[in-house]
Amino acid sequence: MTRLDEPIVVRRATTGDATQVTAVLVAAFVNGDLGPWLVPTRRDRIRMYKPYFGMLTRHALKHGRVDITGDGKAVAVSYRRGSGLVVPEIVDYDYRLARIFGVHAEGFRDLDAALEEHHPDDVGHWYLQLLAVNPDVQRRGRGSALLDHLHQFTDRLGLPCYLESTGAGPTALYDRHGYQPQPPFRIGRSGPQVFPMWRPTASIDRHPEGESVAVPG
Repeated sequence: MTRLDEPIVVRRATTGDATQVTAVLVAAFVNGDLGPWLVPTRRDRIRMYKPYFGMLTRHALKHGRVDITGDGKAVAVSYRRGSGLVVPEIVDYDYRLARIFGVHAEGFRDLDAALEEHHPDDVGHWYLQLLAVNPDVQRRGRGSALLDHLHQFTDRLGLPCYLESTGAGPTALYDRHGYQPQPPFRIGRSGPQVFPMWRPTASIDRHPEGESVAVPG
């Protein structure tokens, strides 16, 4: 176990970390804010989340960025998006979603649709899709270490960051790291609310190529 006075090491994950990354995502999100709405029974969530987050992990390792703490207890999944940049879709995603979740797949389709509808793709940015800490080591600095590590990278690129929070706890963490709340939106007609947040690098950001872009909000 990492002592409180020891620095938390963060590194870029590789394909060899896929199983561990998936395990952390499942452990962190099985009791998450959206879990009971997406899949009401916890036992079913555990069973279904493993192939689901395994699918997302493999895609991110190939097309995005996955960071992991040295002890393998916390992970961050992110992508570069906006200004015409298109992230490849997961092959046969809708079919695989139906195979994994069955009658619960519609909630995930509504979630995906709401996130895409409100995503600020008119502006170049780095998208923090998932931040997860294993429950047995939460509130011990690993989430902050992952955010600091990612922000060092995005600040060098001159890119702002965007994410969606689903509860008060994560929102407070992101607020401490410079994220500003954006107007919330609802999943579908009657689903839970999602709270998008934006971390600017400056009032006007510059891409590495020198292109100036306005920051939302």
